[in-house]
Amino acid sequence: MARNKRLAESLNGALHSLFERHSDLYLLGEDIVDPYGGAFKITKGLSTRFPDRVFTTPISENAIIGAAGGLALCGNRVIAEIMFGDFLALGFDQILNFATKTVSLYGGRKQMRLVVRCPVGGHRGYGPTHSQNLQKHFVGIPHLSLYELTSFHDSEALLDDAFDRGEPAIFFEPKVLYTQRTHRGGRLDETFAYRHLEGPGHWVHVYPTREEERPAERTLVVVAPGGTAAAAVTAARVLTGADLSVHILIPALLYPLELEPAMEVLRGASGICVAEESTSGGTWGTEVARHVHERLWGRMPQPVKLLSSRDSIIPSAPHLERHVLLQPGDIVDGLSELARAQLDAGAPTVLYGAETGRAVSSGRGVGNDATSRPPQAAEVPEEVIVPKLNNNDTEYILLSWLIQDGKNVERDQAIAEVETSKAVEELSATVAGVLRHRVGEGVECRPGDIIAVLERADGKSPARIADGAAAASTRTPSPTSELPDTTTDAHIVALDRAQQLVGQVVTTSRREIPDAFVLRRVRLDAVHRIKRELDDRYAELVELPELLIKVIGGLREEFPLCFSSLADACSVRVATSADVGVTFDAGNGLFIPVVREAERRSLTEIADSLAEFRMRAFRGSFSEEHLRAPSIVLSWNHDPGVVMVQPVIPPGLACAVSVGGALEEIRLDGSGHPIVGRVAHIGLAYDHRILNGREALAFLAALAAVLEDHSMVERLVKEGHGPDGASMRPPQVR
Repeated sequence: MARNKRLAESLNGALHSLFERHSDLYLLGEDIVDPYGGAFKITKGLSTRFPDRVFTTPISENAIIGAAGGLALCGNRVIAEIMFGDFLALGFDQILNFATKTVSLYGGRKQMRLVVRCPVGGHRGYGPTHSQNLQKHFVGIPHLSLYELTSFHDSEALLDDAFDRGEPAIFFEPKVLYTQRTHRGGRLDETFAYRHLEGPGHWVHVYPTREEERPAERTLVVVAPGGTAAAAVTAARVLTGADLSVHILIPALLYPLELEPAMEVLRGASGICVAEESTSGGTWGTEVARHVHERLWGRMPQPVKLLSSRDSIIPSAPHLERHVLLQPGDIVDGLSELARAQLDAGAPTVLYGAETGRAVSSGRGVGNDATSRPPQAAEVPEEVIVPKLNNNDTEYILLSWLIQDGKNVERDQAIAEVETSKAVEELSATVAGVLRHRVGEGVECRPGDIIAVLERADGKSPARIADGAAAASTRTPSPTSELPDTTTDAHIVALDRAQQLVGQVVTTSRREIPDAFVLRRVRLDAVHRIKRELDDRYAELVELPELLIKVIGGLREEFPLCFSSLADACSVRVATSADVGVTFDAGNGLFIPVVREAERRSLTEIADSLAEFRMRAFRGSFSEEHLRAPSIVLSWNHDPGVVMVQPVIPPGLACAVSVGGALEEIRLDGSGHPIVGRVAHIGLAYDHRILNGREALAFLAALAAVLEDHSMVERLVKEGHGPDGASMRPPQVR
């Protein structure tokens, strides 16, 4: 089955299709022509195919939109690309006082088929002037339509709709979605499905699949445009339980607001929330709330709740950016307040859901107005409840407490580790307070079990402990409560939790695996020569990590033991695909995400995966699926001057490949003249129980044979570039 395209690919394909269908379509913007193809490669290939209709411009947003408006006034279709949405403010006058007014300025309606495209939003670490959402500043301008792209919508259909309206439109494109796969087929997974609602507005309705058979007693609805839709789905997974369901409504047309197709879903809601990434005040969400209140006020149990990012500039540092921008946890908190407002004062409920490490408390919240945030400290004792972490296990093990009993914790601070059959998950505090353990380490627990409580800072005891927690408290106490408090000792520095986990893996590897190591020098002259020879269409593919992953994948059939693991003392389990794990360390932990089926992937697909992994490493946002079950690992240490890297074999694998930095060496050419060449040292750590040095050396020799052969590298690059992203056959290595 063909994989869904990434949103950037889909949008690029939509533009190509539009240019093929409309000979009067023009494109203007900065750095949009080949070989660069735009800052996010959305316009790649257009200037090559349509050179007389794609124009690169000076760095002036006012001029770009002004010239585009002039072309539209002459009857053409025009797309103007603004490199970052933040810069749209520089073209505001042309939008407000020329393009939109032209529609009705001359005594009749004038067609102005102008679309302004702009990447928006944060979560990429781009900082204060390249991460904003400016949608709210354009809401309400007559004759201006606003669209926001999502992974649920067809890019080409939305652009067609914008042109068919015959008036200027702004096409907001959340940058964080460019690398995500588009959705199709009506299913997100086994727990959530979606459908496109008929009528204007291009609404998508995401709902729990179980409601196809039995509706929930209570339903909360989140209206979430663009990049917040994914965060809303995450929140829905957390909160959807036995008697509560969370639905998400995702529009593509923000303004003019066409609410009618979504009214059926909204009428059945016991609480409605609008989540958007912009700051509060004069937002698109307030426009939604106004229309909902006008139509449903007599039937609504409570006002619409608005959720926005904090009133602050957007920092570049990932942890600070997460603090400012709206997160899934903020949506969980807002929906929890809506749910609690529906309950009787004496009947708190437990809210928990699947695939999250966030423990959702059962205490009642404070405030449910449109702008309030959840309290930062516990007003009443909060129970720490084990959430459902996956659909395979009914029991977990409380592996360790990260915070000692009786210590203060902050909201969202990791407090415990729970082990499932697949991974170790962290549980976080939902409020600030004093942590009181109710279960010792090593105890089995189930979803819904109470393992601790968070008391107020004044030490007030819980009014009541549930029966399950009382029983758990009779078990073995946590050994951490007997450890000396060393936090005030100036000579002791605590290791962060990520480093402790790395240490555990390395210790296990050294203790259990009788490893050996071989090293080979590989000349990189062929790689660098091809990088100089080929044009910029291929340049991004002539990078050593991508090539190494592809070549390693191509060696699986010839060296199956390198891709195996011990089944028992006398046999091995051979992998059926080359799933290559690649080490990433962005300063917040060591991660090994996996490039699946590397032997079948094109270099373009591998490069896309590595680009996504770099951003996830920077943000620390890998999921269990990203890190699951590699069959071999590549340890990449490319800093200049690194001569040799000896990798650690992750437990369960047979081999780990390592590569150091590129080094210069002086050697003699065929005529005896000195030349400067480039080399790297590639190593292989291997489990001596599975293979011996002869096969390890042969593996490295086969790998080097490809990288040192000019024709093989050229073939890998050119066959791996196809515009359809088709997989290629690796060269046969002897």
